[in-house]
Amino acid sequence: MVDEPATPHSTTLAVSTDAVPPKGAGCIQLVQDAIGLREVKHGRHVADLLAERGYFDEAERIGAEVRAQNGHLSARQALRLLEQVSGAP
Repeated sequence: MVDEPATPHSTTLAVSTDAVPPKGAGCIQLVQDAIGLREVKHGRHVADLLAERGYFDEAERIGAEVRAQNGHLSARQALRLLEQVSGAP
């Protein structure tokens, strides 16, 4: 199946789930895009999105932090955690 190119007015991401995802910056960009499109608002949503796209280690890390914070973790906080863990600025 070939993904259609995203148009400027498209509200969905044209991401192939067949490819092996790159580590680090790839998952950060995925979460940034999802936050920008308002597809995720909560840390649990971020963990689910990462797991769906094959970022299992990152998804587990975010899921563990959601549990540690008793469910109180926003998508932006999850993004900052991913950036800290990966060493991104």
